[in-house]
Amino acid sequence: MTPQAHDLAAEPGRLALPDATIAYEVRGHGEPVVFIHGAFADQRLWAPQVNALLQRGGWQTITYDLRGHGLTGPTPRDPYSVGVLVDDLGALLDHLGLARVILVGLSLGGMIAQAFAAISPERVSRLILADTAISLGHTLPDRLLRDLIAPRWLLKLATRSMDLPGMVDASFAVAEWTWAAEWLGPPHVRAYLRRAMRAVSSREYAKIYDALYIFEGVRPERIPCPTLILCGRQESWPMRRHANLLAARIPHATLQWIDDAAHVSNLHQPARFNEALVGFLAG
Repeated sequence: MTPQAHDLAAEPGRLALPDATIAYEVRGHGEPVVFIHGAFADQRLWAPQVNALLQRGGWQTITYDLRGHGLTGPTPRDPYSVGVLVDDLGALLDHLGLARVILVGLSLGGMIAQAFAAISPERVSRLILADTAISLGHTLPDRLLRDLIAPRWLLKLATRSMDLPGMVDASFAVAEWTWAAEWLGPPHVRAYLRRAMRAVSSREYAKIYDALYIFEGVRPERIPCPTLILCGRQESWPMRRHANLLAARIPHATLQWIDDAAHVSNLHQPARFNEALVGFLAG
């Protein structure tokens, strides 16, 4: 299923912060579920999951675009950090009058969700982490891999010397060379990711990567709520290793693998992902 217009009418909104205007959408009624997309994507990433929850009923869904992404767009803040993005999430919940929510985060969104749940545990009733890591530099092998595949200096050079389409094409080529073409998923998912990535300016691209690069993670042991870890079986081996680490270190965590899926498992296998998501929420 490709990200598309949702089945039920949305309530689009804008949250004005001192240095950003966060675009968000609220749908449905019931227990609030906040979805946090990954780096270089946007809130449309979650269309299959939002539709599944709304069709079932009993949940209110909230999606939003992170700084530098989608309808939120560029902001003057430089650099970005996961801490800044966590503060934005807290401000959005305050703006919507939500004291306690379910958080669902994928990749960078999973890092934001982890950090928020560890820092403000009273505000998170349940947590779903998909295709994410504790940090890109959690262990020595993580740091070596990060610095080999996408060193910070090389990305800064690329953002100065390449146009945006060229940089996106180069990112896809590196991913295919490193993890194989299947890591990016079927053609309709790859097409969506290309469109979303090309909507991010080169300057924002560098700032978003900085947020990923410098994030040192939080202690997973500090997350007290029931947590579901979802990971595609065809994910990269570092992400699969981190899925196991998170499941082992978060006190009340369950790990579930999504067959025939890689990094964006919610779009690669939406039916299987939704079954796991709804089962966890309903349970």
